[in-house]
Amino acid sequence: MNRASSQAPIPPSPGLAPRAGILFSLLLVLAGLGRGPAARAAELPLEEQLREGGRIAAELRSSPPGEEINFKGRLSIREGVNKIREVPFHFRGLVTPTNWLTIYRAEPAPSSTNAPSLLAVMHQKDSANSYWSAPLSDPSAWEPLPPPAAAQPFAASDFTLQDLGLEFLHWPQQRALKIEMRKGRPCHVLESSPGTPASLTPYRRVVSWIDTESGGLLLAEAYDVSNKLLKEFSINSMKKVQGRWQVQQMEIRNVQTRSRTRLDFDLQ
Repeated sequence: MNRASSQAPIPPSPGLAPRAGILFSLLLVLAGLGRGPAARAAELPLEEQLREGGRIAAELRSSPPGEEINFKGRLSIREGVNKIREVPFHFRGLVTPTNWLTIYRAEPAPSSTNAPSLLAVMHQKDSANSYWSAPLSDPSAWEPLPPPAAAQPFAASDFTLQDLGLEFLHWPQQRALKIEMRKGRPCHVLESSPGTPASLTPYRRVVSWIDTESGGLLLAEAYDVSNKLLKEFSINSMKKVQGRWQVQQMEIRNVQTRSRTRLDFDLQ
């Protein structure tokens, strides 16, 4: 097993020497783009929906990001009326010769009793994601997580590790339903279905809105096994850093429990 410092925990992988790394591209909207023309929402025939949906999802999951990044921030978790718990958060992304990784570290605030978390998503072109965990007491002791564990909440928030890894883009059925305007941008409306047992994911389907020009994910809705709306995800704000627009705040809401988690990145 490869050893790694607490500053840069890395799951074991062949040929893991990092090179110029990652932009959090699947959750990054490259703004500075002019508004596109209003898009019509006419639906395609089913065969074309599946073909186009597969193409869009394949492009998103098989494009390694461009630069290594390290961000700190916080999770603000609303668990009830006037009850908000804040969790310090660190995100690191890097690219290796064989894959790219996103590493998430959350340490509870002093008033919290939740255990700290160190988790990672390993992305590989044309392969499913794999998920890893390690204790903060030994951040080099990475162990693979079984799929059901990756569906559990991250740092007791509304995000699961599968949410952070955008696992729905790896599901077998991808349908491009239409193009429509959201947040003032023309977007592909992509419906993803897992075709897997309910024990591996709490979702029956995910509908997402993906900017047609930048490829950035703007919004997503996740439906439970009864096809009722369960979660809503959105990018709330962006900030320009060294000439690039990056996600500053994103949010996920559980509409059934009325809980909400906001993730704020401390961008310099």
